Amino acid sequence: MARAARLTAGVGAATGGLAAAHWFAPPSLLAVPLELGAETVLTAAVEVVLIGELHELHGRPATGDARARGTAYLASWSAQRSLDGTAGLGSLLGAAGMRALRRRLGGRLARNVPTAAPLLLGAALAGRSNRRATETLATRVLRDLRGER
Repeated sequence: MARAARLTAGVGAATGGLAAAHWFAPPSLLAVPLELGAETVLTAAVEVVLIGELHELHGRPATGDARARGTAYLASWSAQRSLDGTAGLGSLLGAAGMRALRRRLGGRLARNVPTAAPLLLGAALAGRSNRRATETLATRVLRDLRGER
């Protein structure tokens, strides 16, 4: 959990630092939305891997092939809960799962907006918010895995 939190904080801080550097060359500010999107995808990937690792450590891995396990962990990430153990939480996200995924990615992107702030303030804020969000996710999933619902 701590490693994933440090990694997402590093991704946020690096993106924030890069965004800060763009203020010294204003034409390069056009790349900021792309960087925020990349940060969102990288952070989400780290958190999905964290979900998988937590389930493996607690002896409750998703079932099926790699694609089915990945889909189950993605669904778990979008709901911010552990797998419930029944049929691997389904192989498909479905309409509700896709809505939750869009909401989650939208929320993550909104938290990354401070990254565009000038100088290193954006880096500090993005790193801190990424770390806090990852720790909160891990805490929720661990609570579910330990049966503390």
